[in-house]
Amino acid sequence: PFQIKADIYEEDIALIKIGNPVEITLIAFPNQIIIGTVASIDPVEKIIDNVVYYEVSIDFDNDISALKSGMTADISIITSTKNDIIAIPLSALIKNNDTYSVKILNNDKVTKHDIVAGVKGDDGMIEIISGITENEKIILP
Repeated sequence: PFQIKADIYEEDIALIKIGNPVEITLIAFPNQIIIGTVASIDPVEKIIDNVVYYEVSIDFDNDISALKSGMTADISIITSTKNDIIAIPLSALIKNNDTYSVKILNNDKVTKHDIVAGVKGDDGMIEIISGITENEKIILP
């Protein structure tokens, strides 16, 4: 069976665990998302251009008959998922030293709310743990 080998930057490797699901897009099949699983993480570092990486092996969950050796893949390793959360665009966050806030429109008045942010998604969104409710209207810059 085919396997994907990917070099993961040392800052990101701490988030990855064996068994994490992986969304795979092959350049040859751009409209198809294939699911895989992290099979192994090499414990020995690999230095590429003076930067530390670790090799991760990813197994395909299904047999892909049209798969060929050497095909290029884009991968997204899913390290956490959350459901039923409030998420806003990262661009809406206002950073104030070590805290974050957002601007809210309420009855034609703009107010600033301090918020506690959670997990960042790779889709440009961020989880909001507290500070706003789901029905409030945020203002984007």
